[in-house]
Amino acid sequence: MTNDKSPVTGAKRKKSKGPGTEAVIAMVAFLFACLLLIGVRIMIRQELEMNALTPSGSKGNSLSSLLTQWEAQRTEAPTAARTAEPTSDPLSEDLTDSMEMAGAPTQSPLFFEEELSSQPNEPVTLPDVYPKVVEGFLPVCFSRNTDEKVVALTIDDCNQPANLRKIVDLIYKGGGRATIFPIGFNVDAIAGTLQDAVNMGFEIENHTYSHSGLYDVDDETLAYEIWQQNATVSQALGVNYQMHFLRPRGGDNRYDQRTHAYMRQMGYYGIAYWSQVGSDSTAAEIMRKLQPGDIILFHTTNKDLATIRELVPQLLAKGYRMVTLNELYGVAENEQTMLDIAPEPIPLADYERFDQILKKGDYLSDVKKLQVRLSELDYLNVNRFTGYYGNLTQEALAHFQRDNGLDADGICGPESWNALFEGIN
Repeated sequence: MTNDKSPVTGAKRKKSKGPGTEAVIAMVAFLFACLLLIGVRIMIRQELEMNALTPSGSKGNSLSSLLTQWEAQRTEAPTAARTAEPTSDPLSEDLTDSMEMAGAPTQSPLFFEEELSSQPNEPVTLPDVYPKVVEGFLPVCFSRNTDEKVVALTIDDCNQPANLRKIVDLIYKGGGRATIFPIGFNVDAIAGTLQDAVNMGFEIENHTYSHSGLYDVDDETLAYEIWQQNATVSQALGVNYQMHFLRPRGGDNRYDQRTHAYMRQMGYYGIAYWSQVGSDSTAAEIMRKLQPGDIILFHTTNKDLATIRELVPQLLAKGYRMVTLNELYGVAENEQTMLDIAPEPIPLADYERFDQILKKGDYLSDVKKLQVRLSELDYLNVNRFTGYYGNLTQEALAHFQRDNGLDADGICGPESWNALFEGIN
């Protein structure tokens, strides 16, 4: 006979049963409610961060009050629906956010035809440029000498369309404007955002068509890189859009005679450099170094978006206005005329070269000419001519200088240049 009692108590064991169906349902419902509540809290927090520009973890109402005042002062947003952007970005390095569709794919004209001027304004002299303008060159703008609390945020490349849209919205909601430097081949993917940005008072400038430094290309390619980017932006906006500033890749080539000659030919005002690299800094680091008149370089990466989101309210709290480069230097907005783009780039016209000292570390088209000439004279043996003045170029020139009774310092001043190119136009 089987003993069915516990060995300890002698009580009869009962068969174990799991939780009932009702208990399981109740548990699932509870977990679902918790997840839903967490999701709602996250959505509310994200909405507050985007629309109120309140940095995570901030306390008190002073910043909120300041932003409310700025919101009341700023110009009303354009009433036209925004153009929908593409759903993906083939050029994106790290695009984790889905594209934002903010309305129907339609766009009102930027202005009425009768408001268009027949010709763009003549180039003007920029005031208070830092550093001082070098004779023979257009201004190279690192910042502006001013006591006014203004700062120019500049956005380069525009490889991430969704992030560009968010950056534009963040700056605009903070009562500011900025200058956008898109690479030409990115323009089609961000055309709607560029139209809206111009409507909001932002400014678009030239960052070349294919992100070129311009110093290592021939004359035809130089003209194409500058002209085609400007033409592509004009086509996207539906107007001839006269740009005022050029920023070559990395700021290289900024004191290149050929580039400045073509800029004058195209009606540009100067080279846009920067005083701070926001892409390599935190918002706190930017604010610690900040000076009135600064030009700050950003891109459209996720990191830059996060930095700008933190930076905008901090700038406002310190009383700074975010302005375009035109506003920074007190010149007129980029002129807009009826769309009538030439079918091919305007070629580089003849220009008179002036004496310039070339030395190690330079990135210039004249350095490339120097390298070609040293190669023709059998002083330089390289696979290609880079336009960068490095050790090989310095050593080759010093060898030429010794052979020709010149001071063999490896620096190409007027005497060495004339000796190299004697009898050559």
